Amino acid sequence: MLRSKKLYYNVGCLIGHCMSIVCRVSKMNDESIKQELEAADRTIRQSPLCIRTPLLADCWAMFQSCWSEKMKNSAPSKLSLKLEHLQSFGSFKIRGVVNQMQHLPDDARSRKVKLVTMSAGNYGRAFAEACHRNNLDGLVVLPEFAPESRVQFIESKGLATERSSNIICRIKEHQNNGCLFLHSYDDPLLFYGYGSASKEIFEDEPLVDVIVTGCGGGGFLSGVALDAKLRNPGCEIYGVEPCNANAMHRSFELGEAFVLPPNSRSIASGLSAPSAGEHAYRVCREKVKEIILVTEEEIKKAVHALYDHGLLVEPAGSAVFAALMCDKIPDIANKNVVLVLSGRNMTANELFNMHNVPAEVIAEMPSESPAKQ
Repeated sequence: MLRSKKLYYNVGCLIGHCMSIVCRVSKMNDESIKQELEAADRTIRQSPLCIRTPLLADCWAMFQSCWSEKMKNSAPSKLSLKLEHLQSFGSFKIRGVVNQMQHLPDDARSRKVKLVTMSAGNYGRAFAEACHRNNLDGLVVLPEFAPESRVQFIESKGLATERSSNIICRIKEHQNNGCLFLHSYDDPLLFYGYGSASKEIFEDEPLVDVIVTGCGGGGFLSGVALDAKLRNPGCEIYGVEPCNANAMHRSFELGEAFVLPPNSRSIASGLSAPSAGEHAYRVCREKVKEIILVTEEEIKKAVHALYDHGLLVEPAGSAVFAALMCDKIPDIANKNVVLVLSGRNMTANELFNMHNVPAEVIAEMPSESPAKQ
């Protein structure tokens, strides 16, 4: 399923490390994937950088004002929200990063080689914190539209940042100069780390029928799908993308990983990866039922609805709730449904720019979402 392709792009002495990764992820069967998922889960549970996030169970009635009459007549038997936006550093990304860091070569651990990655923000935050805690040298290349607050956080951890309109070209230039590239969404090591969120869902809600997550490059969706399908092959997995940044949806249509035009962007910056990951596409094509599209206005309404109910969730994390509010998730009547709210990294100003939030509320909010220190 996961075909041989270098996820860590090698330079010089790193070739051996890359080839070991290639061998580990090629031609894997379910038992091998299960072992990788279990190993990653152990790593994450032992890490001081990750927490076990709660499940807000049986909360359909809590959001009664959000549902149309049609939806009320075809309601799920149970709706739960996986509060992954409460994860350390504001999103699920730290789960995958911790697992990646577990497999770094010695040259990176000793700072002989600089790590480089690309991120619209949340992976960059997690990557920066992990580098800082492990005394690693790193650089994050961000799209030009990435929120300034995320750039500032990354730099506060001692890492360099760059903005670029052609991220992939910049990454290749840094590789050619000797940097080691850690992929921010198309690395099976990330998938296995993200699978720990699915494991927690099934620990709290063993009879789940449907899981819905956001989808950017497809890494988190792949990890959840790999784990969930091993635990319950009948569980349906859906991904949600913005109409404006629909790389995985287009990949499903075309039958191959799709690269978005350079000017593609969405208010859900965390779901605006430059392309669908090639490994992620293969996993999603096999394991995911459908990719659902939501508009910018639908995402904004979902951010507002969650905020009105006490949940500060960024646009990328709110996309799944937008899909539910707009009745776009098929066949959920009388089903046990879990939505994953994946991130909270939105400043007061970003929230204000979407909605007319009262000034006294803005004044009480932090300039940056809190993170586990």
